Amino acid sequence: MKRKIVKLGPATLVISLPNKWVRKFNIVAGNELEVVEEEKGLIIKTESNFKTEKEFLDFTKINKLLKRILASKYTKGTDEIEIKIDSLEKSRIIQKRVDEMIGMEVIEQSKDRLLIKDIQGTNIENFDNILRRVLYLINSLSEESLKSISKKETDLEYLQDIEKNINKFTDYCFRILNKKGYANYKNTSAMYCIIYLLEDLADEYKNLISYINENKIKLNNELILIYSKIDDYYKNLQKLFLKFDLEDAVNLADYRDKIIIFTSKQLKNTKSANEAIIIKNFERIIKIIIDIMDQLLKTN
Repeated sequence: MKRKIVKLGPATLVISLPNKWVRKFNIVAGNELEVVEEEKGLIIKTESNFKTEKEFLDFTKINKLLKRILASKYTKGTDEIEIKIDSLEKSRIIQKRVDEMIGMEVIEQSKDRLLIKDIQGTNIENFDNILRRVLYLINSLSEESLKSISKKETDLEYLQDIEKNINKFTDYCFRILNKKGYANYKNTSAMYCIIYLLEDLADEYKNLISYINENKIKLNNELILIYSKIDDYYKNLQKLFLKFDLEDAVNLADYRDKIIIFTSKQLKNTKSANEAIIIKNFERIIKIIIDIMDQLLKTN
């Protein structure tokens, strides 16, 4: 939309605010707004709360994807979700998913209805702290699985809970971005991609751990060496988040190339289907890490 500039007095230029935005945030004369300069643009912010977003879901005729549908409304930024149900089983499925949704609680419940509400509020200032938690949890997933694999352990089920916590925090990051955007608004889309890729990375670690656990596989020394290199590779990515340095980013890309060469050599020489599957999983992890760095470059 375009607005004409009006001259008020000898040196003051004035522009009108969009009426829809003014009504949405209940802006009145005398309110203070924050104005942030962004190169050729200006970003106008208000501390006023968004209008409460409410949605109604009828689950009486739906028996699948209940958790996914509910999660989509949560990450979208919905504040209040009323759900119609027709069974105790559905109620328990919903309750379990709500337990994984930061800030949300079931505030009303009956035989055929659940009302879920955000009782905490969504604070954009929490985003970077939550992102750091995700990074540290993925580091724990990589580090702890490497320790167990190096000891030739095959029972890795205890690591599954780490991945669940990662999903809980990435969902909350999606919610913040959808509802409020990133603090530096021009980086919102890049941060959205980063969270998506971090969640994907955690899934790949989970898939690797699950495959080793279910098939009771003991990795040979060559595969353990590759995994240790991947662990270092991820740690270097994590350092870039804490303190970005372009030279370190270039070094990370060089390190990636060296791991790929070593991994490809092992894949050509392997005669085991299990080992081939694990190496392909390694390759996916390697690719996701460099994809995350590519998005990080866009924010610096």
